[in-house]
Amino acid sequence: NYASKYPELFLTYKKGVKALGSDVNFDFVQVRVEDEMSFGLVGKSNYAVAGGAFLNDDALTFVDFKHFAGNQTSLSQVGKTMKFELLPFYQFSTTKPFFEAHYEHHFNEFIFNKIPLVKKLNLQAVASANYLTNETIGNYVEVGAGIEHIFKFMRVDYYWAFRNRDFFGSGLSSDEW
Repeated sequence: NYASKYPELFLTYKKGVKALGSDVNFDFVQVRVEDEMSFGLVGKSNYAVAGGAFLNDDALTFVDFKHFAGNQTSLSQVGKTMKFELLPFYQFSTTKPFFEAHYEHHFNEFIFNKIPLVKKLNLQAVASANYLTNETIGNYVEVGAGIEHIFKFMRVDYYWAFRNRDFFGSGLSSDEW
């Protein structure tokens, strides 16, 4: 695989076929775009945006709904861009059209490199934001701030979540590389 200077585009199509004893009948389509951008000394960012809908939802089960990558533990989903840190696992699963966006900026050593003694720890700051909208949840936003490369392998973030402008929750999230 060769890196590209262009964003990656993914198109997903799922068809539920009524055959072999199955009662499902649906068509689902999703478009997703992901990219990583470098800002030199200030760090690098990754983003991912996706939108999708059921074109036909004549017969489907809860398993077939669109489920979002939520999290109800204090452990993060390492290396995954399309994730929410405070969203309950299945509470907002849907058959309605949706749009989600995820953004994460790694400041590398840009911030902590300015602080004497802390500079020697090689800590790196991270800021992130996640957004989801659909008929089921309305508007859901998460914002987070964190520190990575703690002991060279650990990351800790704190997130705040808002649903339709109301506070939804907050919490600590961590992962190990």
